[in-house]
Amino acid sequence: MNKKKKLLSLILSMVMILSLFTVPVQATTKKVTNQTKSITMVVNQKKAIKAPVKMTYKSSNPKIATVSSKGVITAKSKGSVVVTGKYKSVKWTYKIKVIAKKAPLGTYVWICDTGKKYHLSKDCSKMNNPYRVTISEAKARGYDACKKCYR
Repeated sequence: MNKKKKLLSLILSMVMILSLFTVPVQATTKKVTNQTKSITMVVNQKKAIKAPVKMTYKSSNPKIATVSSKGVITAKSKGSVVVTGKYKSVKWTYKIKVIAKKAPLGTYVWICDTGKKYHLSKDCSKMNNPYRVTISEAKARGYDACKKCYR
């Protein structure tokens, strides 16, 4: 019984001694640098800014394009606007040109920024933030017809 007490006391002593030593842990930080991008959007299109950190956003003209606190840009009307995102001393600048394409009825298709197909319906293929463009504009951007929509 005495040996068990000595062993337990030795183990507890070791734990106490080891707890006095701290191991430095280095926090990982995401490197964020200044950037400028130019984007063309169509009226009513939405586009999300994918920032690695939480930024504060501002539109130079909310009548042309707005930006939410989460970085979602919404094109409102034709024109040019600058959207900025700020984090500490870092500044992201988006120069946005909003266009309004008009075409005869029935020539619109649905596309999204993450795919390469154009669709007859915005509900096809679970598109993220789909927006309407003319079929000629979709083809000019390199989109092909969806096999489900155009059988």
